[in-house]
Amino acid sequence: MNDPRLNDSDLVDETLRRRFEEAWINGAPLPIADCLPDPEADSYLSTLEELVHIQLEFAWKTHRPGSDTHPPAVESLLEEFPPLDLPDVIERLRKQESECRNRAADTIGTNAIDDTNPVVSSELSDQATIPPPPSGGNLADDQTLVAAVSVDHPTVVDESISKIPAGTVPQIDLEGYELLGELGRGGMGVVYRALDTRLKRVVALKMVLAGVHADPDELKRFQLEAEAVAQLQHPNIVQIHDVGEHEGRPYFSLEFVEGGELASQIAGEPQPPEEAAQLVETLSRAMHFAHERNIIHRDLKPANVLLTADGQPKITDFGLAKRLEDESGQTASGSIMGTPSYMSPEQAGRQQGQIGPPTDVYALGALLYCLLTGRPPFQSSSVMDTVLQVLEKEPVPPHQLVPGLDKNLETITLKCLQKDPGRRYQTAEEVADELQRFINHEPILARPVSAPERAWRWCRRKPVVASLILGLALSLIGGTVVSSLFAVSERQQREVAETEQQRAQQRFEQAVEVVDRLVQVCQHLAFYPGVQEDRVELLKLAGEYYGELSDDASGGRELRINSARTLLKLGGVYQQLGDTKKSLEVFRDSESRLQALQKQPGLQDTASTALADCRIRIAGLLSDSDQTDQAREVLEAVLESFDGDSDGGELAARASYTLAAILADQGKPDQAAQQLEIAVNRYRKLADTPDASVNLVFGLATSLGQQGKLLVDLEKLDEAVGRLKEAELLLRDRVVVSDDVDPRHAKQLAVTRSQLAAVLQELDRESESITALEATIISLEALVQLVPDVTEFREDHARALINMGQLQHLLEDSATAALYLEKGREILVDLHESADSDRYIQDIAAAQLMLALIKMDLQSDELALVADLLDGAVNLFEQLGPDAPPNDKRILATYLAEAHLAQSVLQERIGQADGAMSLAKRAQALLETLVESGRDGTQLDALARCHQRVAHLQQLKKDTAGTTASTAAALELREELAKRGRYRRALAVLLAESEKTRARAIKLAQDLTQSQPSSFRTWLTLARVQMKAELWPEAHATLLEAKKRATGIPSARLHLMTAICLARLEKPAAAKTSHGTGRELLQKHAPANTDLLELAARAEKLLSDPR
Repeated sequence: MNDPRLNDSDLVDETLRRRFEEAWINGAPLPIADCLPDPEADSYLSTLEELVHIQLEFAWKTHRPGSDTHPPAVESLLEEFPPLDLPDVIERLRKQESECRNRAADTIGTNAIDDTNPVVSSELSDQATIPPPPSGGNLADDQTLVAAVSVDHPTVVDESISKIPAGTVPQIDLEGYELLGELGRGGMGVVYRALDTRLKRVVALKMVLAGVHADPDELKRFQLEAEAVAQLQHPNIVQIHDVGEHEGRPYFSLEFVEGGELASQIAGEPQPPEEAAQLVETLSRAMHFAHERNIIHRDLKPANVLLTADGQPKITDFGLAKRLEDESGQTASGSIMGTPSYMSPEQAGRQQGQIGPPTDVYALGALLYCLLTGRPPFQSSSVMDTVLQVLEKEPVPPHQLVPGLDKNLETITLKCLQKDPGRRYQTAEEVADELQRFINHEPILARPVSAPERAWRWCRRKPVVASLILGLALSLIGGTVVSSLFAVSERQQREVAETEQQRAQQRFEQAVEVVDRLVQVCQHLAFYPGVQEDRVELLKLAGEYYGELSDDASGGRELRINSARTLLKLGGVYQQLGDTKKSLEVFRDSESRLQALQKQPGLQDTASTALADCRIRIAGLLSDSDQTDQAREVLEAVLESFDGDSDGGELAARASYTLAAILADQGKPDQAAQQLEIAVNRYRKLADTPDASVNLVFGLATSLGQQGKLLVDLEKLDEAVGRLKEAELLLRDRVVVSDDVDPRHAKQLAVTRSQLAAVLQELDRESESITALEATIISLEALVQLVPDVTEFREDHARALINMGQLQHLLEDSATAALYLEKGREILVDLHESADSDRYIQDIAAAQLMLALIKMDLQSDELALVADLLDGAVNLFEQLGPDAPPNDKRILATYLAEAHLAQSVLQERIGQADGAMSLAKRAQALLETLVESGRDGTQLDALARCHQRVAHLQQLKKDTAGTTASTAAALELREELAKRGRYRRALAVLLAESEKTRARAIKLAQDLTQSQPSSFRTWLTLARVQMKAELWPEAHATLLEAKKRATGIPSARLHLMTAICLARLEKPAAAKTSHGTGRELLQKHAPANTDLLELAARAEKLLSDPR
């Protein structure tokens, strides 16, 4: 055949060919005409024909059967490109088109591909069984196990291939290909390096060893591998080029990757951690691409990762690939598919029903482990030993093999290698994202497995052994109970010696310790939803034994006091089970016994201490049951019981803390503050010792956090910051520090950071607030990752995201704000849809209100969407209001007023001035009613903004008297708030509007910069006031100070104000630069913000006419 492309002077333009092919691989194909050389170039015809071949190949691969459109036919391409109209060229193109059509038709006919019924893949290859290897027989750990040949279809390997020595070039006349050498072979097939003589490129050609005698399952697996790879057009997955058959032997050609296998690069040596993380991150994204198309690889390992010349990885060998929705072939008993050292437990354990994306996640972890340590996580001298290791053993932590290895990278690796698929990352994309965090030096979400969780997993894997151990422990408890009761009986008869009493006491304490440990495990398990039924059963069992241990109070004095104490533990068990009534009954029983023991000589001190503990617990239950007066009386009596020789230690601190919480709930903040100060001082004395327990430090941190919260309510914000920062440091540095993190402690750290961020925001300390909120979000993301099914933590996470969105909006970064708000609202909606109550509706409505405000700054042409969001929020607030508790009613009324204010702004935006005034007045009336019953700072601020809004609308109507009255009302409220130390920036801005009060405004703003020197917005306020007074040099100097504090704040306002100042100072070049930056930030972060647009227009006018 005369092929004009084979002439030396007529070569393909490789640069254009690669560009065209990569565009198809990346899913963004280019027109052929865009990738052609000059028509006069010698390479034109060859390049044109090759591009057509590539387009035919990819277009038919991606064609959806049944769709109305089809890939362009060769005839239409001949019309578009007349130079192709040569007999040989037409013959080649039509032949390829026919092959592509046939492959598409075969795929449709064989597997019924469509969007709603994904194709069954290599599951069929699992139908045969792998018998165990003969005694003493070994198989390399990196060798893939495939199903053995079935008896019904014995495989006869074609001798023309099987007898060829490995590495030699076989004499096979395969049309369109010239075989250049053998690359490798396995039990089923052989791979050659070959030249595609049509497209003049080197390929890898894979062919079945057996000819017409091939086992049907082998042929099916071979076909399914080709189909799987054909659907995966991704730059990090080896691409398939052609499928065919030669003398009864199926084959397909693949992209040839010249860099060799990853296994050869590793060669038993640990690789640099950063490079290992980057490589697996890339592979994880490629596998996620495959998983999205319902394909599971099932044999990921270093030998199945090829490297390009520049080191880019490509996944190959989908010979064991499986489709997620394939139910046609169930694995036969004894069948194991995969490579032992890299296969997941569900593959090794024949749990084929669990195979899914987490299966490949496990293999990615095993591959990462090998990169980091130079060896797979499990390897042995025999296949079965390796399989048993996969099923029963935990991998050696990588840092034990490579000292100094980064702990975060080890945590990611071991999370991938969890035995339970549900505890791994659930998608390969999650693995990629986590590795990207590591690469970016950001906190990762995963946490090391804690000791209790490791023990529990061991028990789940070893149920028989665990049962025996539990039986022994309970036998110890039962034996101790019997021994104790026997000793008690003997003591009643006064026939037992003092040594027997001591022995009985010792046995009793041992028994209690065993059950205590059981209860501690249950406390940890409370945050793992998958084991809640087991946890309840264990708690009930612990309760039974506590009951037995506390059942007889007739023995010696020490035994009886301990028996009464054990009732406290039993009450705690009922609290964990949520049975408040039963818990209170048990505590009352304990109280009665302890009161009786308190009267006996020698037991007063011991019994009194236990009695105080008991009564604090009773008070807590009474408070939870809304019996706060009774609870308060109990706690006051407890505190009075401590004499002058002792301050009561931890019990007194607990009592003061609990009493403070009750007093705060009863609306007595000053008394609550006094008790909290006492609690803090007591805890501090206990915690400031070298051997202080974590619980004591946690008690101090919690008390400080509550003190900070109370100080906020008392409007002592600076003091509140100090307490909250101290609490955060204690929790971070002394409580949430070990691998075995108690989720309750982690939750308190997140709560404290959130409270700190809120106070800092109110103090206009923006950068600090952003930092605290970012830390809050990271803490909660980690907590949700640790215990994903605990709705409380997901709710907290959503609120933190919404708070960050609100802060970003205040800083006029509406684009970033929208991302946080939408994500937080999405979590709340998910929680609402899975809940049986309407508890999330209020938060969803509030987020919707905030989102509407943000959308107004982002989308000036989509105000109808904003109106819908606001109407929906108003409806929700109005529906929730009537049935809400009193405090919630005030919050809902405030939200409703804010929504009406937003609607007023929207009405003005669309030219409806009367509607805008009506809505502003409605908001004003709501807020005036609220402040009549309590002058809350937040509501006073909202009312002041209402008056300012009304004044603005009256000014537009030229209602001078109304404007003056409304401004005066706003000013009065601002003055009241400023005296409390709140919203002073707003007062300065309002004062600056009048020439009479402008000097005072400047003085107030200057004072604020002195008291809040780190506040970006405070310096911006001072500059704004100075610009009102036309103090241009001073304003410019102030803006430079503001810029120093704008780290991480993309403020268009800062740059636009700077542009105005520079223009006034006759520095046009610098002014133009600042204006450009401000305009760019405005377009990116708040393109429809009317205030900023007016500022930009003002700057533009000055630049065009400085006068």
